[in-house]
Amino acid sequence: MAEQHCTPESLFELRLVADPQLAPDGQAVAYVERWIEEIEKDGKRRPAYRSAIYLSSGPDAAPRRLTFSSVGSDSAPRWSPNGQELAFISTRDGDKPQLFVLRLAGGEAEQITKTDELSEGVAEYDWHPSGQLFCFTSLGHKDQAAQRHAELHDEKVYAGRLPIKYDNVGFYDERRAQLYRVGRDGSDCVRLTTREREVRTPRWSPDGHHIAFLSQNEETPETSWVSDIFVVSAGGEGLRQLTGGVASIYNYAWSPDGAALAYVGHAREQGAATTQKLWQIKLADGATHCLTPSFDGHVGGMPTSDTHLSSTPLRPAWDNQSRITFAAMVQGRTGLYRVSAEGGDIEQLNTSGLSVVGFSQQGATLAFAGETNTRSAEVYTATSGHQLARRSKAGDAFFSTYQILPPEHIRFKGADDWEIEGWFIRPAAADDGQHPLILYVHGGPHLAYGNAFFHEFQVLAAAGFGLFYTNPRGSASYGQQFAAAVRQHFGEKDYADILHAADVAAGWAWVDAARMGIMGGSYGGFMTNWAITHTDRFAAACTQRSICNLLSFAGTSDIGPEFSRDEYGGLPWTDEELLMSKSPLRYVQQVKTPTLILHQENDHRCPIEQAEQLYTALVELGVPTKFVRFPDEGHEMPRSGQPQRRVNRMHHILDWFTRYLKP
Repeated sequence: MAEQHCTPESLFELRLVADPQLAPDGQAVAYVERWIEEIEKDGKRRPAYRSAIYLSSGPDAAPRRLTFSSVGSDSAPRWSPNGQELAFISTRDGDKPQLFVLRLAGGEAEQITKTDELSEGVAEYDWHPSGQLFCFTSLGHKDQAAQRHAELHDEKVYAGRLPIKYDNVGFYDERRAQLYRVGRDGSDCVRLTTREREVRTPRWSPDGHHIAFLSQNEETPETSWVSDIFVVSAGGEGLRQLTGGVASIYNYAWSPDGAALAYVGHAREQGAATTQKLWQIKLADGATHCLTPSFDGHVGGMPTSDTHLSSTPLRPAWDNQSRITFAAMVQGRTGLYRVSAEGGDIEQLNTSGLSVVGFSQQGATLAFAGETNTRSAEVYTATSGHQLARRSKAGDAFFSTYQILPPEHIRFKGADDWEIEGWFIRPAAADDGQHPLILYVHGGPHLAYGNAFFHEFQVLAAAGFGLFYTNPRGSASYGQQFAAAVRQHFGEKDYADILHAADVAAGWAWVDAARMGIMGGSYGGFMTNWAITHTDRFAAACTQRSICNLLSFAGTSDIGPEFSRDEYGGLPWTDEELLMSKSPLRYVQQVKTPTLILHQENDHRCPIEQAEQLYTALVELGVPTKFVRFPDEGHEMPRSGQPQRRVNRMHHILDWFTRYLKP
């Protein structure tokens, strides 16, 4: 039996899986496995992420590693149509990912795209149905002259265009990813589009004559979250916009006959708070209809976690009976569902209580990565009438070494008697006495906690802190009214829901209400800031990658104008008083709570100037505070940042709450 508890450093021992891909015959499944190891770079040794492609050839076969490289990582496995080859993306040739193909019969992986021809690498790709071509997206190539020019002219120039930056990307130049085609042997690499908007998610039509992709109409403001499906011929001619320029579209799949597409998205009736649905569009006449109109699930969504390798909305899959399989999050749990291409009743498929973080389908067989709140995802296959078969063993060593503290489920009444869902974890070695507790608020606001493994939560509970994490109104997966309830009402009844959660926790016999802390990141950081500027009931706080000033956020965030219009209800030059009235900074003189501020210097979503303003105010007001800045990291650092920085971050959090919440 496992006896150790998780520590910040146990992150280094986690092995995670993602992107399970079934072979065309439905037997073998390829997937990505990621781990952390020390590597040398720039003369220094430091922990870094590595990943490789693994293969399980059958339900009873042990998984084996397929790809090997001394440096870099491999990802995005995709089977050739005949099932004899596996393509993947790898950084083994340098910092930029390139496309490779491995023959399963044996031999070394063959590089398809080359750094000297495509210096910016490959983002996404798809096999041609013949197996003789690929389509892919890329920023293209910078030759030596272009690179030299960029070195001499490193200033950025913008003229009438937004956004000028994007989180995890940095400051834009004039280039946007375009669509390319290349032969299976690496020959005839051809650029197919020349657009002012980014091209992403390319997919060949079943007959191989066309390529679909996601992009924006060039008349749509680039700051808008509207996206569309386009189709172009295999030669790059006849560009056609299929959808109507009013929806947010995240992923899609061709029907087997090529006559229609199923896609995940929404028509933005409630802006970014709109619940994602499954739709079908027919190519012949552009007729579009929703296949899940009364379904409350958030199609394509999954609960937030620090052990997911991707947050991309999950792609639907067609079968040969005109049915579509899709993933959807319902009350914090992502399951698999099936619906006819004409709509109608929705069937829930059996995943044995596992929450799905990735899946693929071949015939009657499904492969999916599934997790619980006590174990990170593993790969499973399921065939109608048969039990699930586990196909990976990535977490076996970790979960046999570390004792996992189980989250306990609860429902309670929030503001207006709305039902709120949450989970709590008792601290390790809890005796009959009372213990400190941390209330953790998720980001978004239209995300959700749920049936997902969170390493950070285990670390906090193992250190002796109880943990309570909830889905207040505004969270996804509880229906449209619930998700939209905070739109243009931040800090109102969502805040009341959080205080109700604190009241519930204060009534537990094992909780010392005088030693309760609050923390959160992004929107959760905003709510932490809102809480400490409106109550002194919390003995300590940790605000991460947060917002405190809605006025400056609108002009400095990569999503500032659109988010401010949509979620806050105004812009600085027309609604100054509204935005300041909703800004925690206005009420900062009321803060008494000792506050730890964590922020990343390359966070373009919630820029670090937000943390600087809050820190300055708290120091001036004499409030105990500490400000930790992480260099070279963006908004997602707590989930995907450099491993050592993630560990350091946890130590800062533990030190702060130990100081203020423990006797």
